[in-house]
Amino acid sequence: MNNEPKPISDYVISTDSSTDLTKEEENKLGVKIVHMEVTFDGNVYFKDSEIKNEKFYKDIKNGLLPKTTQITSSRFKEHFEPFLKSNKSVLHISFSSGLSGTYTQALIAANELNKKYESCKVLVLDSLCASVGEGLLVYYACMKKKQENLSLEQLFNWLNKARFNIHHIFTVDDLFYLKKGGRISTVKATLGSMLSIKPILEIDKSGKLYISSKARGIRSSADYIVKKMGGKFTSRKDFGKVVLAHTLNFEGINILRSLIRQRLNITDISVNFIGPPIGSHLGPGTIAAAFYGSGRER
Repeated sequence: MNNEPKPISDYVISTDSSTDLTKEEENKLGVKIVHMEVTFDGNVYFKDSEIKNEKFYKDIKNGLLPKTTQITSSRFKEHFEPFLKSNKSVLHISFSSGLSGTYTQALIAANELNKKYESCKVLVLDSLCASVGEGLLVYYACMKKKQENLSLEQLFNWLNKARFNIHHIFTVDDLFYLKKGGRISTVKATLGSMLSIKPILEIDKSGKLYISSKARGIRSSADYIVKKMGGKFTSRKDFGKVVLAHTLNFEGINILRSLIRQRLNITDISVNFIGPPIGSHLGPGTIAAAFYGSGRER
C-alpha cells in the first residue's frame, strides 16, 4: 500500500507588490498580492494604486524621500490563512532574499501555519528576482500551472530552477537611492555620481545587485542592454516575453523598446512603471529590461 501523500493541485499563487505587475495583469493571472508598506510625505501607503507613479517620482526629484518597510510575518499570516481555511494551499513567490528580509518573514509565517493546518500548506519560493523580473517569473508560474496543470510541488520545483534564467538589466540616473537603501556601497555610489556615469546593474545568482558595466548617457545604456540581451535571450517561443519598466523615463524606455524591436526582432514587449516599493530604491530616470534566457553568469 502506498502511503505517500498525494501531490497538491488545489492551490493559489501568491506574491508581493515588488513584482510591479499592473492591476490588469494581476487579474488576468489570478495571482494574490500582499502589498509592501511605503511611507511618503507623511502618509503610509499599502497599495501602489494609492500613489500616482508620475507624482511620486516628480516629488522625489523635488527632494521628498520615501521609506519602505518589509512585510512582517504577521501580515503574511493574515494574507495566507484565509486560503488555508478554504482548504487551498499557497505557493508564494517572494522578493529576492538578497535585497530584502521579506522572504524570511514569509517563511516564518508559512512555518507557523503549516503546523496548524494538515490538509493544505504554504510553500515559499525565494525568487532571487525583483520588480518586473519577479513579475515575469510569476507570469510563467501562472502560465505553467494553467497550461500543464502542475501540482504545487511540481511547480515549486520548476520555479526553483527557472529563477536563475530570469535576467534583469537596468540603469539608474543616480546611485544615491541605492546607497541610501543599503543596496550598494557608498564608494561606488559616489564614484558614479561624480563622473556622471550611468551604471548598468544586474542581479546575480544569490539575488544581489552588481554593476556589470558602465555607460555615458541613456542611449549608450540602452545600446548595452540590448547587446547583453542578444547574447542571453532564449529562442523558445513560449519564453519569448520581454518586460520593460521605468521610473518616469519615457524617452529612455522608448529608445530601449525601439532598439529591441529593430535588432532582436522581438515583438512580445510590455512596458510597466516600476512602482513605489522598488522605485523608492532606484529613484527617477531608471530603465530596465527583464527576460527569460540562458543561466545567470555569476
